[in-house]
Amino acid sequence: MVISSPVHTNGNLIAGDQTGKSNTVEFQDRVTSAKGFFANTGYNGSIIMNNGATDWGPGGSSHLHFTSS
Repeated sequence: MVISSPVHTNGNLIAGDQTGKSNTVEFQDRVTSAKGFFANTGYNGSIIMNNGATDWGPGGSSHLHFTSS
């Protein structure tokens, strides 16, 4: 997944790919967070998938990429 616009959150930013998958997440613009930034982690609970399933895993095996502007 490529995110090409700025991203900001007033809380924690939790970014990662699905457990057991090797998809890549790439941010191409500014990323800011008022609190923490957590990559490929099961931070404090589960992730709800787009099909309604719950993922409690630690994230996938791929990387997060930040493209410098």
